[in-house]
Amino acid sequence: MKIPEIFATGQEVDTQTIREHAQARFQELSMLVSSNPDWTVVSVALNIPGSIKTNQLIQNFFQNGVKRFENSLIARGLTFKCQLQDDLSPTGPERGYLIKGNPLLIKSHTSHFEEANPSANLFNLDVLAVLNGEIRTLPREAVKAPARRCLICDKPAKFCQAQQRHSIEELQTQVDRLIQLQLEADRQGQMAQQFGKLATQALLEEVAIWPKPGLVDPLEHLSHPDMDHFTFIKSALSLQDYFTKCALVGLTTHEDNYQLVFDEIRQFGLVAEREMNLATAGVNTHKGAIFTLGIIATAAGIIINRDQWSFDQLKLTIQQMLAKLMHDDLQSQKEPTEATAGQQQYHQYGLGGVREEAALGYPTVFNYGLPAYQAAADQSSNDRGVTTLLAIARHTMDSNLIKRAGNMDILQERDHWIDEIDAAGGITTDLGRQKLNEMSVEFARRRLSMGGSADLLSATLFIAMIDNLQNKM
Repeated sequence: MKIPEIFATGQEVDTQTIREHAQARFQELSMLVSSNPDWTVVSVALNIPGSIKTNQLIQNFFQNGVKRFENSLIARGLTFKCQLQDDLSPTGPERGYLIKGNPLLIKSHTSHFEEANPSANLFNLDVLAVLNGEIRTLPREAVKAPARRCLICDKPAKFCQAQQRHSIEELQTQVDRLIQLQLEADRQGQMAQQFGKLATQALLEEVAIWPKPGLVDPLEHLSHPDMDHFTFIKSALSLQDYFTKCALVGLTTHEDNYQLVFDEIRQFGLVAEREMNLATAGVNTHKGAIFTLGIIATAAGIIINRDQWSFDQLKLTIQQMLAKLMHDDLQSQKEPTEATAGQQQYHQYGLGGVREEAALGYPTVFNYGLPAYQAAADQSSNDRGVTTLLAIARHTMDSNLIKRAGNMDILQERDHWIDEIDAAGGITTDLGRQKLNEMSVEFARRRLSMGGSADLLSATLFIAMIDNLQNKM
């Protein structure tokens, strides 16, 4: 029979060593009980069948579970201290906690934790207390908790153990499955949190880059008098949980119809907009970024979970997610007078705006933004961002800019400015920076804004960060 992966490595320990260690551990815990009469002592260990009790995978599983246990204590308002810790013991990782509270209350809590999910059944949380003058482990019956269930057949564990109803190999196979499933869920959760941080970082970097004609930066925001650099910081931080949730959907979904996945996260986006408005007192700082970065976080999660990461695959997945977007949001819209600015421009000029850019898989980002960002790797972070923004703006039908100007002629004027900056050597030359500053002054004077380009810059930064993360793995 093939050895389950979890048990393929590790030091074997004999029954005598396990028994002696258990006795020594109980003595240590008993000393904690005696020396801390106002605290309840809880021992945390694992139920691992066979002679291999620990290795790196088992330790990872244990440490992740301990984090969940500690978080559950915090959620219940229970004060605790970890007094004993031996994650490298050959008999298995273990912890000893002092928890402030009634032993019966804590026993009830630990019993519920052990039943929280199938993998939690592998945890053994013993609550020690003084009973009739002796230090003992509180039984589950003391809090009317049901008996521990067998890992395989769901009968009482003690019954199956006494009858030896399952072989060590059967038990190890089931333990391997439970640990692998939980480790994968932990990995997905950790990666989703990382994506949430990266998306937030992309928004913070975008607003920090200077100068950006007609956009908010740390020094200037005349085109947006209702917001400033600090408004953007508050807004970006309010969105991290939303981006994390989008990434988690992508990393965990089993749905092959990606349009349904998009419908799911779009509802999250509406909640995120409300969170943004609460953070900014109603100022729309990141509505476009909520849409764009939420899509990218989800699509990236989908392909990374399938081990298919590449720019081409990301673009294709976004296209599949948004296959009906143009029809649903623009082509079927029949009342232009009640339409959004983007919908009005679609009917007036035939411009698809951000929806068309998204439905096509963000070609401006992949064809111009990312190449410019990669080519400017030797520039400072700020100048690299400016260079990338100009490359994006030069190839964007920016609906925000058109709305501010009131006509499409502004696109030609914008391109002329950018061409002059490029001809002067770009942001890294004195003349190029002078031209850029002149463009910024002119855009501020006329209250022009390249908001669409700013969102695509954030998207470029976000994708570049994900790519960098994947290349390190």
